[in-house]
Amino acid sequence: MRVTRGLASLILGSHVWLAQMPVQQQPVFRTDTVLVPVDVRVVDKSGKPITNLRASDFTVYENDTPQKIAHFSTRAYVPSMPSEDEKRPRRENPGLEIDATPQRTFALVLGRGRLEHPAMGLEALIDFVERQLLPQDWVTLIAYQRATDFTRDRKSIVKLLERYREHHGGIETQLQHWFRGLQGVYGSPLLPPHIVERIEAVFAGNDMPRVRQLAYGGSVEGELAEHRKALLENVDPTTRRLTGWEHHKAARHELEELYAAIEYLRPLQGEKHLVFLTETAFHQFGTRMTDILADMAADARVTLSTIQTGGLPTNWTPPGYNRPPRILSRSWTQTFGVRDARSAAEQTGGGVYLYRRANDALREIDATTRFQYVIGYYPSNPVWDGSRRKVRVSVNVPGATVRYRRAYFANRTVLPADRQAFVRTLRVSTAAAYGQIISDIPLRLSATASKIEGNLTEVRVELLVDVSRVDVSSAGDQASHFLDVAVFIGDARENSLAERWGRLDLNVTGAADVRLSQENLKHAAVLKVPGQPRHIKAVVYHHASDRLGSAVLDLRKR
Repeated sequence: MRVTRGLASLILGSHVWLAQMPVQQQPVFRTDTVLVPVDVRVVDKSGKPITNLRASDFTVYENDTPQKIAHFSTRAYVPSMPSEDEKRPRRENPGLEIDATPQRTFALVLGRGRLEHPAMGLEALIDFVERQLLPQDWVTLIAYQRATDFTRDRKSIVKLLERYREHHGGIETQLQHWFRGLQGVYGSPLLPPHIVERIEAVFAGNDMPRVRQLAYGGSVEGELAEHRKALLENVDPTTRRLTGWEHHKAARHELEELYAAIEYLRPLQGEKHLVFLTETAFHQFGTRMTDILADMAADARVTLSTIQTGGLPTNWTPPGYNRPPRILSRSWTQTFGVRDARSAAEQTGGGVYLYRRANDALREIDATTRFQYVIGYYPSNPVWDGSRRKVRVSVNVPGATVRYRRAYFANRTVLPADRQAFVRTLRVSTAAAYGQIISDIPLRLSATASKIEGNLTEVRVELLVDVSRVDVSSAGDQASHFLDVAVFIGDARENSLAERWGRLDLNVTGAADVRLSQENLKHAAVLKVPGQPRHIKAVVYHHASDRLGSAVLDLRKR
């Protein structure tokens, strides 16, 4: 079951979470306090990094206006042993941060279709994780809207890749059959339960890395907010528009996954590298959606690199397209997909690797990310108004290729002083607006409604929360041993009627061996609601392990 689109948009748009936070002034960063970071890689004609340049060799423009370089440094990534308790640094402000220990962050995103043959994509990824990642590098694997924790545990990622290689062919075959014909055009883009069960089995197991479902959303201002709104409208599973690529459920799934992956990477410090394996390059998202996706990645300091695994296209109609082959043949659609992938790579500083062995592509990605220049400048425009700012970098080396992000959004707000409260409330409101159920923390929702005085209805809500998957050992102190709980209620027309935010304490025992004393916890709430309630959505969140759970109830079907 999923929350209806109208109620979700009301939750997302109302910014109710701001009311739950302490009243405080949002900081405004001007050019004298924020260095805009630009990560630059310069390679020669053979693809090798050029490592001997100085600041005087670079010129930086913002909106075609030259900018004075205020920071210039080089970063060479060589093997080093990280401390065992080191955590991935998180972003504290929109400016330039310098990591104490140079480390790379990779998100390996697995798209739809054939990923092994003929390019041997999954075998190459396994080799990349085992042999090419540096000891201090962080990596996450993302597939089917699920993401592992960022980890340095190479063995667990390799095991997951090996299991994925074994089972993804059968899953893809089922998906192609499910979204074929009229189901592909008019049916829901949501995956059916029998396929979801197969997907979850791939990620299950004690020897596998911890996995969570991805949700997208959040609160931003200016043009970036408009970008998110446009993209969410195109991946919203409740839409029924039948224009362009939206016929193709694989395209919609991949666009949603790439967007969610970018948002998963956004809070992390420094530059991040998203490596996208896909059979046919981009699934013809279209120029506008590609530009939006690239802008959001560039703003988050995420490079987009695409490895195409399906070989040369042939003229057959892809499953999901109910069109004549002459209009939408595979070679025709892949031509536009390649164009869009190249555009996204150029705008974010990534690369595109076509019709070649995937291990060659990953070796090149590894080589080109081993060295970079870090440039910072104070924008000559002192107004942080949320607008999109174009960035251009030139270097006085003939024939050199320069890779960098081409834009950012001048958002004036950053995380408030109480960063944990901000993250907790943002994650809950994001999950509330997400159109699908999140089961990282399983929960059961029940409710009763009865008329009381006047136009008021009393709604009694009960939650049974399965906390067996909550990792309390990751909590730093006793103050972190609780769940945030939120209940949202809407009417038949999907108008928001009421909400209740609270907290569910976890029963934790042991000092050296921290564990939960029980697996199921109950939470109850009573809300007096004006009008006639119809839809209820509940969300729970554990901050220390960054785990979410949600459930939806239609009062008519209780």
